[in-house]
Amino acid sequence: MRSLDASLSGILEHVAHGTEMFVRVARLAFYWKNRFEELHPQENLNSLIGGHIRSVNGKLQSDLVACRNGTIAREEIVERYGHLRPGQFSVFGESYADDPNTYLFAQMEQAEVIQVQKQTHAFEDEVEFKHIITFMQARERMKFLFSQSLHLFATKLKHKLAQRGISECDASRVSWNELCACLDGSIALRTNRAEDEPPVLLPDVIIPGLTDLRVIMFSEAMPSYITNSTLKARVCVLERLGVKADVRGALVLLPNADPGYDFLFHSGAIGIITKVGGPASHMCIRAIELQMPACIGCGESVYQKLAAAHSAILDCGTRQIIVID
Repeated sequence: MRSLDASLSGILEHVAHGTEMFVRVARLAFYWKNRFEELHPQENLNSLIGGHIRSVNGKLQSDLVACRNGTIAREEIVERYGHLRPGQFSVFGESYADDPNTYLFAQMEQAEVIQVQKQTHAFEDEVEFKHIITFMQARERMKFLFSQSLHLFATKLKHKLAQRGISECDASRVSWNELCACLDGSIALRTNRAEDEPPVLLPDVIIPGLTDLRVIMFSEAMPSYITNSTLKARVCVLERLGVKADVRGALVLLPNADPGYDFLFHSGAIGIITKVGGPASHMCIRAIELQMPACIGCGESVYQKLAAAHSAILDCGTRQIIVID
């Protein structure tokens, strides 16, 4: 990983190259997944890959156990995983290194090395299945590595903003080129900008000349349920990036989940529900690996009902989510 002395543009170029490499590996993972499902449309791939996937999250769990046992120092844990942050592409979001106690050590006693028994089936030696495992694991590893550059960029940018006395709020309202000019001292930052407008709701796909932006249609969700477990628990909503809530014993509800939310797996949460995400998404792979009951991609309508609820039942076996109160 580059040092903090590297220029912002240089680090950003490094991020761009990492993004390109990650996308290539991710496309291969999606290709082989789709290929397998075309050949075996009746098979539950999430069930078949159980015990075959080994992601960075599994390594984090084992490292936390080693730290608890005194064989790895806390400083080394922060060095390895401190670059992760909820909302991976949120430049101003909080990283694990900013608050390692909350994201890594507060619930370290909950961490455990989970050995999920490999599912034995007739597809293990098929080329398509082998490539799914290979490229899914490679994608997770690539995302973890190139996100180190993202973290370095965010750290460097925050440092330069502080030096120039520019607030994160003001910085977020200008273009990248204008911000660079401000940081170099070429121009002064314009601060007389209008207040932030409320977010605009847009459809998943915009087709010029055909999409009506006055009426937004949501397609029916096709969620992925992980495990066959049934659980009843309070609903804990993590809407804002970096929010710190007590998730112990809770069904955690969040819009989407990138690798920065790995802390949920050792924070005492007993189930996870996301609004968006597919069967090959980061959180889906992690839930399969660690056998965490989850519903990935529940959709807008279910999400809004759950966000207003106090408790709910997640029944992965029958593929249902029931709001209690």
